[in-house]
Amino acid sequence: MRDSAAATTLSPPTLCTDDAVWFVVLIAQLLGLVIALLLGLPNFWLHLALASLFCHWVGLVGLACLCQLQKRGVDGQARRHWVLYWGVLSTLGIVALTLGHRLHAWLFPLQAMNDPGTLLMQVAAVLLFAGLLLRYWYLQNALTLRQQATTRAELDALQARLNPHFLFNALNSVAALIRQDPQRAEQAVEHLSDLMRASLRSQQALTPLRQEIELTRAYIWLEQARFGDRLQQDWQIDDRLLDLQVPMLSLQPLVENAVRHGIGPRAEGGTIQITISAAVRVWMIRVKNPLPEQPAEPGNRFALDTLQARGASLLGDAFSLSTRKVSDHFVAQMTFRLPEHWAPDPGQAPPPARE
Repeated sequence: MRDSAAATTLSPPTLCTDDAVWFVVLIAQLLGLVIALLLGLPNFWLHLALASLFCHWVGLVGLACLCQLQKRGVDGQARRHWVLYWGVLSTLGIVALTLGHRLHAWLFPLQAMNDPGTLLMQVAAVLLFAGLLLRYWYLQNALTLRQQATTRAELDALQARLNPHFLFNALNSVAALIRQDPQRAEQAVEHLSDLMRASLRSQQALTPLRQEIELTRAYIWLEQARFGDRLQQDWQIDDRLLDLQVPMLSLQPLVENAVRHGIGPRAEGGTIQITISAAVRVWMIRVKNPLPEQPAEPGNRFALDTLQARGASLLGDAFSLSTRKVSDHFVAQMTFRLPEHWAPDPGQAPPPARE
């Protein structure tokens, strides 16, 4: 396990991206500016143009070569990958340096630099620059992997604390049914099995919204076995959104939070309103529940913290979770960015919300 983790940390970052191209362009231009300043102010703009040309040529050609190596795959250990990448960049740099000297001698014969010592210093500078560039990528990649590992460990810790609470609540619902209605108790066990199976996969995948709704309905069914008529539900669903992807077990924790902190403390119970709708470029899942008559003690946020961290891990900035109090109700809302391919007919009115 330790060797595997080390190999992963040492692996070069993905270079076939727009960010990598812009990074190389920026570094190449800065290097060209430094070279032009070192050559002196006379003919500065010409020196800058030539230096920028060769720096961009080396950088972009080198990036293209490294990208192709990544696409084709390179056998061997991760350390060998770095050595190979350094060799490619260094070779291109030396070739560009040689061509640059030839072009400079042709354009400025009186300023030709034929000193072997100067040439060796420039070659050493090219090798050093290639090494520093790869070192930067190495450190950046290691930092990213370390942050991902830390986030995953925090998610595992939160999930480990959440699952027992969820399981105990569900088992209480089943226990309440065993003597009263054995047939419904059997159905409750089936619902519990579905929910626990989804809980085991909750950190690994996305799931269609329609499946998440089915799991949440199963959870509400279990809780209604305990609360009876005190727990009511009101669903408002835009059917056009049912095939969109959401983190598995993302809606159920919000409903569980509403049951525990909203419905449970109220003697008369209440209604949980679940609204799923679309707006401009985003769509929302909103869970609204009445607040208890007496101010409740500050509760834990295990479910909300886990959901926030897991949603950010799976969807990045395309996901957000917010909570607020509106009059005598508590509202939790998940907001998702609509996928680019999701484009219903602008002239088509949203289908009637269904319960």
